[in-house]
Amino acid sequence: DILDGQQTEVFKQCTQKTLEKASFSIIYGSKLKSLDVVAKSAEEAQLWIKGLKGLIKANQQGKLHKVVQILVDVDFKDISKTKYRTCTDDERRKYEVQHKNRPELVHTISTTLQQSRKIFQSLVKISSTNNVQNSNEYVNIQTLTSEIEERLEEIEYGLQNKTADLTDLKRDVWVLKVDVTVLEEKVKVLSKIKTAIPI
Repeated sequence: DILDGQQTEVFKQCTQKTLEKASFSIIYGSKLKSLDVVAKSAEEAQLWIKGLKGLIKANQQGKLHKVVQILVDVDFKDISKTKYRTCTDDERRKYEVQHKNRPELVHTISTTLQQSRKIFQSLVKISSTNNVQNSNEYVNIQTLTSEIEERLEEIEYGLQNKTADLTDLKRDVWVLKVDVTVLEEKVKVLSKIKTAIPI
C-alpha cells in the first residue's frame, strides 16, 4: 500500500510539517514494514505515489509484465533542473525590476549560493582522495558532482544576469545547497573507508 503524507510511526516520531506534502510511505511485507520517503516537491511525491499505485494495480491484475509506461495526471517540473539562460525581453525586464526592488532577497540568494559553492569545493577536494576514487560509488559521485556544478553555474547566471524569478532562484539555491551538502557528507564517509585496491 502507499500512504500520502506522514502517517507512519517513523514519520510521527520526527514530524516535519513543512515536508508533509512531499512525503509518502510504501508499506510492504507480511510485517507491514514501511519505506518512508520525502520527495523534492509535492508534485514529485504525487508522481511517485500515482506511478507506484499504477504498478500495484497492474500487479494485482496479473499484468505487471506488460507495463511499458504509466500515465499520471501530475504537472511535474524537476526543480533540480534549472534553466535560466533563456528568457524573453519582457521576462528579463520584469526580473530586473524584481531584483532591484528586493535587494535583501538577492543578498540571501547570493549568500546561500556562495555557501553552496564553498561546500562544492570541499566536495571536489574530498572526492579526489584515493579512498573515494577506489570506492564502488565513484562513478555515481562524479556524475552527481558534474550535475551540481551545472546547477551552480545556471543559478549564478540567472542571478548575475537577472534572467530568473527571485522566488524560483531562492527555491533552487536552497535545493542545491541541500543536495551538495548531502553529497559532501556521503563523500566524507567514503573517504574514511579503506577499500582494497585490486592488483
